[in-house]
Amino acid sequence: MFDTDPTGAPRRPRRWFPVVTAFALLATAIGIPPVSAHTPIQDGRPHATPATALYVADPDLSQVAYQNMAGQDRFWVSMDLTAGQGLFLQLGTPDLEWLAGYTPALAVVGPGLARDPLPFRVPARLGGVHRVPSNATPEFFDEIFTGTQSNIWATETFVAPTTGRYHVVAFDPPNRDGKLWLAIGRREQFGFKDIWTYHDTLTDVRAFHEVSDQPLPPLPALLEFLSLLVRLFNPTRPA
Repeated sequence: MFDTDPTGAPRRPRRWFPVVTAFALLATAIGIPPVSAHTPIQDGRPHATPATALYVADPDLSQVAYQNMAGQDRFWVSMDLTAGQGLFLQLGTPDLEWLAGYTPALAVVGPGLARDPLPFRVPARLGGVHRVPSNATPEFFDEIFTGTQSNIWATETFVAPTTGRYHVVAFDPPNRDGKLWLAIGRREQFGFKDIWTYHDTLTDVRAFHEVSDQPLPPLPALLEFLSLLVRLFNPTRPA
């Protein structure tokens, strides 16, 4: 069936709609949200200082930054919070042999906080410091949508004591390079763009976890097939 545009002329049929429907029905059938749990927000830049912090416009939305910490010891992310607003935070590392003993940490900097000790200086103008407790033993996490494994070092829902600009800082142990991921927010938001970009997301996440040369498990393989099928029927990348 054809739609019509405002002039009354028939539009081209939405050939990708059955594929999108199949993708959504698959996720519904297995009882979990489609694609990875978080929307990737990394941009390849270091964001090693408060002035160059990666700004998150919607901190309630489920998002993740995959950050290579080689040559830097801090990764800054900023967002605006209102008093009483909760901010879900999670810090993890890929489960890799060469990262054994690599234990990053997490802190929140902002107005209305006390000043917990940190191994680096925080400008007084940014406010106080809340250090997020780290797990003595990391929690193993098997991410079924990408076929990757991680160790989770910290999980917390931080509540802003007052309205203002807050910074989340992930930092390395002294004299040790590594890589980490920082997840922010809980609200899942799924749409056509997520289907279209799943192939790219899968490729990038598996490269970050250094498993690109390993076979895909059944679920990521199926989702990648559907993502590529959507691109075939609708090759124009969504904005």
